[in-house]
Amino acid sequence: MKKILIKRLLLAAVAVVLIGGIIFLFYHPRFLKQTVEAIRSLGMWAPPVYFLFFIVATFFFAPIFFLMFSAGVLFGVWTGTVVISSAATTAAALGFLASRYTAREWVRKKIKTQPAFESIQTAMKKRGWKIILMARLAPIFPFHVVNGVFGLTRVHFLEFLLVSWLGMLPGSFMNVYLGSLAGQHLAGEKLSAGLPTAIVFAWSVLMVLWAVWYARRVFKSKPAA
Repeated sequence: MKKILIKRLLLAAVAVVLIGGIIFLFYHPRFLKQTVEAIRSLGMWAPPVYFLFFIVATFFFAPIFFLMFSAGVLFGVWTGTVVISSAATTAAALGFLASRYTAREWVRKKIKTQPAFESIQTAMKKRGWKIILMARLAPIFPFHVVNGVFGLTRVHFLEFLLVSWLGMLPGSFMNVYLGSLAGQHLAGEKLSAGLPTAIVFAWSVLMVLWAVWYARRVFKSKPAA
């Protein structure tokens, strides 16, 4: 009971920090604006620099949400989504390969302390690529840990890469979209979104909700033999 309480308190603390961070950026935009201007000053080099920054940051366990959100502020919804999608897929590939070939024992030890990730490995034997899709869509699984978990399974690298790319698109779009609204706010523009953007955003939300539902179903079901 004590461990469960501690985990819930930690999750609540993380949620408060994330929500508080967004509110702070909206009402005290000076700090975010300075960062945005510094990266934008790189001109045509800004997207590739942010691409590399994203990959390095994920290996230091930086919060994925803020990295995606910042891309929306910097580049807008569509360019930001392209940058984040390609960077996240590259980071996932590197994490997967590192887990499979260079850090296997370290990742295995980490997973043993997390029953949920052991359940993912077990479910992979029965449901295959659907588990990869679920883990990428559902916001409850840490990005870097997911890469390590699947690196220990027998899933083919290209299958992991393709499904990861597709699975991360909705969440990436959602977070970048929210960042793009912050960018409009910083620029003093009226917050607005076209119909295509609104439709894609709604679809992204539905996909993430499906993943959360599917994750609950997987973890409640009996492990595959």
